[in-house]
Amino acid sequence: MIILSSILTVFCVGLSTGGLLVSRRIDPHQTLFVVVGIVFFLSSLVGMFIGSKISSFISQSAISILFGIFCLGMIGFLVWKYDPAFGYIKQEPVILSTFVVFFFILGVELAKLELSILVSFIFSLIFVSGTFLGFMFIYQILYRQRNPQFFILLPLIPLLFIGLFKLI
Repeated sequence: MIILSSILTVFCVGLSTGGLLVSRRIDPHQTLFVVVGIVFFLSSLVGMFIGSKISSFISQSAISILFGIFCLGMIGFLVWKYDPAFGYIKQEPVILSTFVVFFFILGVELAKLELSILVSFIFSLIFVSGTFLGFMFIYQILYRQRNPQFFILLPLIPLLFIGLFKLI
């Protein structure tokens, strides 16, 4: 059950990340998903390594609560940094480093599973597939609607569910 929950969490993070990558001025490009997948893999792998070392000091429920609070805080941060012309993710170091920290904390939470590198690579593939699906879903919605202002908040919904689920 824990592995299924972790797979669902990684997939939802991918859905949300993919939806957040949609920009009004940038067309979808395949290398974007590869780069985000590599950043996710490396950040979560470092997080899993450090999480396995600190798991004796911090309980797993505290790490889940920290991850849930970070998800909710990230929603507020992304809404605050939203630009109608560029979307949620601009090429600013603060926003990009926030995602690296987010993937790192997810890796710390995944450390409870004691996964091998091969399984974390499979988790990265699940993340990239979620990223691609989220990107295409939001891209199709935004470019088919005449007034997409309401739909621009859709990528934040998976983060909201993850944050609430981890806090419960």
